[in-house]
Amino acid sequence: MKPPSDWDESDLLALVRGEQTEMSELEFKGSEALAKGDYAKNQISKDVSSFGNSAGGTLVYGIVEHGYVAKSLDAGSDPAVISREWLDQVIHSRIHPRPAGVLIKQVNLTQTSPGRVAYVIEIPPTTRALQAYDKKFYKRFNFEAVPMEVYEIDDVNRRGISPDLRVRIQYAPDLRRMIEGQPPRFISFSLTVSNDSEHAAMYAIVDFFVDQRLRLVEDNGKLGTNVAQAFQSGSRMLFMNHYRAFWGAHLAFPLFKGAPLTANATPIVLEVPPGRYSMRWEVRAPSMVARSRFAVFEATDRSWNIVDEFTDEEFEAEPNRLPEQN
Repeated sequence: MKPPSDWDESDLLALVRGEQTEMSELEFKGSEALAKGDYAKNQISKDVSSFGNSAGGTLVYGIVEHGYVAKSLDAGSDPAVISREWLDQVIHSRIHPRPAGVLIKQVNLTQTSPGRVAYVIEIPPTTRALQAYDKKFYKRFNFEAVPMEVYEIDDVNRRGISPDLRVRIQYAPDLRRMIEGQPPRFISFSLTVSNDSEHAAMYAIVDFFVDQRLRLVEDNGKLGTNVAQAFQSGSRMLFMNHYRAFWGAHLAFPLFKGAPLTANATPIVLEVPPGRYSMRWEVRAPSMVARSRFAVFEATDRSWNIVDEFTDEEFEAEPNRLPEQN
């Protein structure tokens, strides 16, 4: 899939057709949220800083959402009034220190609203905590920008002096085994580790958890033997199989910023009947704070896709975001 900074109108329409769900790293807003008044400008600074202080992400202005699901493109913005340069100036004048690496894409709505535009903002994770207009520091939590605790601000500032690793579940469409006339009973993916810090990582441990109802078909013997693990929030109990992958610089190269590496040498293949299932990853390295995230995906007779992603903290607040295990 193209990076968000390269999206055009067809990509936004694809989000709508696919009923894409908002996630911790993706948010949809109507074009009316871009306005010349101080209130709108302040909200922009909160939202952008919260993405930077968290894991980074993408803000799309011009999509109508309902129940956190993309429903339609709206009429867009008038580029003569709300320009890319104006939006860039709002972001860099109301966030301190000035956020680095923010990319703003103006998307011409030639099919749906000729002469109007949508905006896609791609925000990388920062190595220095970003302060919004009101002198507060915000993070992403349950699709919102909420104030950070002091220790969370310290964690962000540590990104510049220690590794800060993330895992992305990298899906390979050509390995989804879409056999004509049969449902896609298998999905294949890799665990890609990236570093958001300038400080290189020499070693890492990736723990991978998958819904206990699913069978691991193939991992080429690279994942550690599975062990049952339970996650609980309130009365909700989730049972998952736990696998572990080790990565070290002696196997390849140090893990530098902007140069992601694959933790598993060959794709992981799961047998997946239709339904909703959960995965979770956790990554650790010397001197860094452990990072983790849940993902929920849905498989049907003809396709499958990620429908939600969230942190452990968000799971504690909303355990019902994880599917029931019948």
